[in-house]
Amino acid sequence: MNNGDISERESLASSSKTILKICGISDDDLNKRVVNGKVIESAVV
Repeated sequence: MNNGDISERESLASSSKTILKICGISDDDLNKRVVNGKVIESAVV
């Protein structure tokens, strides 16, 4: 069951993108390195 907007299949990729974003990687580089998923914006403060 998935009640959020990130599926189980995308959870690892999304967490990876989020960590890269927090480390200061640009969105372009981030999307080149990790194809699937999306940044979890609520974790990036």
